[in-house]
Amino acid sequence: MSCKLKHEKVQKNEVDLDRLEDQNVIFPRLGFCRKEDRNFRIGCAHTMANNNFKNLCKQVSELLNMPQLTQLRHEMDHLVTQIYILDYKKGQLEKELAIAEIKRDSCTLNSLSDELSQVEATHVGLIGGLESKRKLFLEVCESHKIVTRD
Repeated sequence: MSCKLKHEKVQKNEVDLDRLEDQNVIFPRLGFCRKEDRNFRIGCAHTMANNNFKNLCKQVSELLNMPQLTQLRHEMDHLVTQIYILDYKKGQLEKELAIAEIKRDSCTLNSLSDELSQVEATHVGLIGGLESKRKLFLEVCESHKIVTRD
């Protein structure tokens, strides 16, 4: 499931407006998804589920001596890395958007809104890619009678 990296959204009403021109101005964030969700959401940028799933793939790959599972693990690593990069990018865009909103800069607002929409759409696509890899992994496990917690 894609949360569209909603934790990067900022709270504009809690920033010191006198520091708005400071490049290091910090906006409080909304916060992460619920821990219970992050425990199982392999596409979340702030979860151990990614590493746990990667470790499970590694164990099964070694058990079955299946190079295609090693390749699958590398593909998943690449997707997760792309999610981390998007997470950072969205955080920066949210900060810039907040500043543009406060300054009422409509031209910049439109541009940033378009960029944010693209980041969210890309995240949805990456989650889809991770989900297809997860399903493929589970199919391999099922075909070899390996029991996993889905």
